[in-house]
Amino acid sequence: MVGEQKKEMIRAHIRRQFGLADEQIEELLPSFLDTLATYMEELETAFAAADREAVGRVSHTTKGALLNLGLHDQAALAKDIELRTRAGENLMELKSIFKSLKTGLEQLVD
Repeated sequence: MVGEQKKEMIRAHIRRQFGLADEQIEELLPSFLDTLATYMEELETAFAAADREAVGRVSHTTKGALLNLGLHDQAALAKDIELRTRAGENLMELKSIFKSLKTGLEQLVD
């Protein structure tokens, strides 16, 4: 799904879930996506530092942000990272899931 199609899906989700007018959505969407980009950067930093606690915490936060945007497939990946990190799995093995998450969001966040 190309970036604009994904953004339209997000707009429709926000409209349904939160009852916002189109003008409000257009005003808020860039901020939502910037926040998501920040979370992805934090998650990448946590993986690079092999910081298990940060990976678990940031993947949880990222999952919530993705669910708020209606991005359920990507939220499932973030949840998988969160749960497997907390279960003690090797972070380097989980990095492939992070790469899939990042790839799925490429056209939304820089």
